Amino acid sequence: MTETKLIVNQNYSCMMVDVFVMKTEGDRVFIIGYDGQYLVKQDVTAQNELSKDFLPLFRIPLLEQNTYFKAFLEHASGMDIKTVDENLLQGKMDAMKEHLVDSKETLGKVLSMLDKFISKE
Repeated sequence: MTETKLIVNQNYSCMMVDVFVMKTEGDRVFIIGYDGQYLVKQDVTAQNELSKDFLPLFRIPLLEQNTYFKAFLEHASGMDIKTVDENLLQGKMDAMKEHLVDSKETLGKVLSMLDKFISKE
């Protein structure tokens, strides 16, 4: 299973926000960063997981983070992107709908059998 998360690190020492993409593929974890020319896939291991050497995907000024993130959210809202919780909720709603349809069919069969039973007497 592949999972992707955004990591937002507010760096007050330089008044910047570093944004990293963490990707999990099975038992391997990567940080996707940008070196100024290329996207870089950086392995996360037990030895380097607390390192500050990972390259962020991008950096934005701390005082402008709300403006940038609002623009990202507005752009993403039109892309039908769902979070894990939204997918879980949708799955539960779909399962409930199927259960209600099955229950309705079962109840219809029971009522039909009951009607036949009553009409024989």
